[in-house]
Amino acid sequence: MKKLLSLFLFSSLVFSAHAQVTFQKTYGGAQDDEFNYVQQTFDGGYILLGETNSFGAGGYDIYLVKTDSTGDTIWTKTYGGPEDDFGYEVQQSPDSGYIVIGSTHGNGMGTQYAYLIKTNIDGDTLWEKTYEPGTGGGAYSFKQTFDGGLILDCNYGGVAGLIKTNSQGDTLWTKSYGISGFSYEVQQTADSGYIMVGIGDDPVSSYEYLIKTDVDGNTVWKKAYKGSSFNNDHSGFSVQQTQDGGYITAGGINRPVTDVYLIKTNSFGDTLWTKAYASDSINVGLSIFLTSDSGYIIAGYTSRIVAGTADVYLIKTDSIGNVLWSKSFGSSNYEQNNSIRQTIDGGYILAGKTNSFGAGDYDAYLIKTDANGDNGCYENNRSTILKAPATIVSLPADTIPSAPTLVNSFSALVSRGGIINTLCTTAEINELVEVNEISIYPNPAQYNFTISINVVVSNANLEIHNMFGEEIYSATLNHKQLTINCTSFPSGIYFISVRMDDQVITKKLIINK
Repeated sequence: MKKLLSLFLFSSLVFSAHAQVTFQKTYGGAQDDEFNYVQQTFDGGYILLGETNSFGAGGYDIYLVKTDSTGDTIWTKTYGGPEDDFGYEVQQSPDSGYIVIGSTHGNGMGTQYAYLIKTNIDGDTLWEKTYEPGTGGGAYSFKQTFDGGLILDCNYGGVAGLIKTNSQGDTLWTKSYGISGFSYEVQQTADSGYIMVGIGDDPVSSYEYLIKTDVDGNTVWKKAYKGSSFNNDHSGFSVQQTQDGGYITAGGINRPVTDVYLIKTNSFGDTLWTKAYASDSINVGLSIFLTSDSGYIIAGYTSRIVAGTADVYLIKTDSIGNVLWSKSFGSSNYEQNNSIRQTIDGGYILAGKTNSFGAGDYDAYLIKTDANGDNGCYENNRSTILKAPATIVSLPADTIPSAPTLVNSFSALVSRGGIINTLCTTAEINELVEVNEISIYPNPAQYNFTISINVVVSNANLEIHNMFGEEIYSATLNHKQLTINCTSFPSGIYFISVRMDDQVITKKLIINK
């Protein structure tokens, strides 16, 4: 055991010595461009999704950008027709291609429909589907499911719903949950069910809601969350399942000035604690992610005293919501973050929009920080006031369910375009020589990850250890690929050792849930 602990201590030191790349970049053209989602890709780069009014077939088009690890563009694509099309979430698929969810008005009738695109690794379209839920509605989120299919978080003409598909986007079932409002994110839970977060409407003001379903989309419970006065607007934009089986959400609470709002619940949706974070006047949390130290990283925007101006707002907390540090990024006009993820080097990647820099109007905005949130460019340490507002939990009222979902094939025009501007960057220093015989993806992982052996070997054995050097998994690799379900692994850093013939290769895996 001492030898094993020494090995992993050495590995940890090597990785911490690996310098973290930081940068700020903008992407786009003369009109409006925005990123709504970012994910780190298997090759260490990034895939970015949003919309552009600078290029494409007309109006707004879906905007997909692939970059390397320093944010430099490898390729860009736009998808859509002559009317408006928007991209909300992208995931890399096991075949190294990409799946994109968004909305389209491509039917020429002015109705918004959910829009799903599957591409290869180069962004070339393999297939695409539109989903017409009743009177129309878009889809802001989706996830790849344990069975290889997809779950789409849809809005059925203003009512929250789900669409479950197979791997080709063909509908398996649809459900509507009777809450009038908008659903913004869905995650598959460890029990194979689903959790949805969104904003519900009532005659007085809006409320945040959570809906928990089983694997077939049947309601297990649903909860509404409001402040004690019940007269203030609440919003929920992002949700993650936590290590204890409960949930954490990020949004905003108006009391009467809007603050970033976190709700931590147990597995039944009952609140364990709620926290509000204030800085300047209006503050909203649009994305939350569990970090490898069991805390949270929250990003959104904070407005400044000058009307119509705002900065990207980044808050790091511990596991119970206490502020460890907070940062803002931006210049004289308006900056906003829509998506944040922790990267394999322990830093953070943020995607959104800016009209302080770039080629014109709003440009898509990408920020890479180190583990402390430092970037060194248009950055400020931000004073954040922590509050603990009282929250009342109730059952949201039902409305009439919508009609079944119709699925259609849809051909978008694919084009390219974009100007990249580098605001600042740091050089990458590698103390560790990368070993390419073994690939692990996705990394960070959430529910599953795949280990791929890229060389010919006669025998290979796999061991997975946690940060304490304890072996938690072992297997013999009889094939060149092995996919492991890690839903039972707590979030954190793990070390994967593959013994091949006369050598041992050790790599780091981050699990974020």
